[in-house]
Amino acid sequence: MKLKFKTFYFWIIIFILLLSTSAWFAYKNIYQKKQVSITPVVVDVPASEPAVVATPFVNNNPQLTCDEQPEYKKWRRELGRIVNDRYIRQNKKKKFLNDLEKWRKKYGIPLSIGVDAAEALNKQIVFNNCRPAFSGKVHQVFLSELMSNKAAILLNKKGKLQKFAIPTSGLRIVTIDELNKKGVPFRSWFLPVDEGMFYIKGNDLFLSLDIEDVWLKVSSKGKWSLSLSDKKAIKLEKVDPLTVTGCIVEEECFKAKDRSFKRSF
Repeated sequence: MKLKFKTFYFWIIIFILLLSTSAWFAYKNIYQKKQVSITPVVVDVPASEPAVVATPFVNNNPQLTCDEQPEYKKWRRELGRIVNDRYIRQNKKKKFLNDLEKWRKKYGIPLSIGVDAAEALNKQIVFNNCRPAFSGKVHQVFLSELMSNKAAILLNKKGKLQKFAIPTSGLRIVTIDELNKKGVPFRSWFLPVDEGMFYIKGNDLFLSLDIEDVWLKVSSKGKWSLSLSDKKAIKLEKVDPLTVTGCIVEEECFKAKDRSFKRSF
């Protein structure tokens, strides 16, 4: 019995020693573990460049930044008061036409002719300097009448009609010739450089305008007037030069039933 008790006591002591040793090592590892200091690592990064900002687009095209002539804008606006009166235009056509005709005689109407811009500015001509027509030197002017192929009656910046010599004022117009069967011109009309359609009735030539139902009428004697569109007038149809005797490739050739015409610039 005493032997069993001594053995038991022996193992109790061994167990206590093992437990104490384990506790000691645990204490060393956990509570007395050497502290490790962490030093932050600094990385030198080059300063970033500022964002690139696009340079605003500068438009150097004079056609897109053009200042329209103030006098041209003014007279277009005044003419618009007549043209845009829908009631008079639709219900009182004769009055509408008479009002336009009075305006043409006093100020002219916008029509395209060949214009030397520098010469026009020098001579104080009212013209659309920003929107040339189908040719770079063709601009709208306030044209009242052409005196054959010698002079044009145009509106100046003072608001008055003035006669300008065509050869010396940098102006250019077109000529419509009627041709006989041999291709020789025997009747002529002088007109602005315009892309409107031409019509013929008797010896009167008509040019359609950008004003609805209104035509420019030019007699064979060169007299100008405005007219309402005429259903009896015959349209000049553009044809191949080879089909018109006396018309060459550089000219525009027309037919109206059995009558032949050419347009020269």
